[in-house]
Amino acid sequence: MIRGRLLRDIIALPRSALRGEADIWIVDAEHRLRRRTVEVVRVEPERVLVASGIEEGEVVCTSALSVTVDGMPVRLSEQQR
Repeated sequence: MIRGRLLRDIIALPRSALRGEADIWIVDAEHRLRRRTVEVVRVEPERVLVASGIEEGEVVCTSALSVTVDGMPVRLSEQQR
């Protein structure tokens, strides 16, 4: 048996959503990028597990953007609307 701690209310994001060690980009209600620092509890090859820093219903940017600036307007894909 392998023992470990039980984590509750963890959000799994694609690894591509993580910028640096603990930052992500949120798309706000006005479709603008907002940098957010989150509490990362585990980084895996395909996903990252986040304990806090994201609210229910928020849209997380997972696209690789060459240039990102806080407040930059973005266009959501049809899936995100």
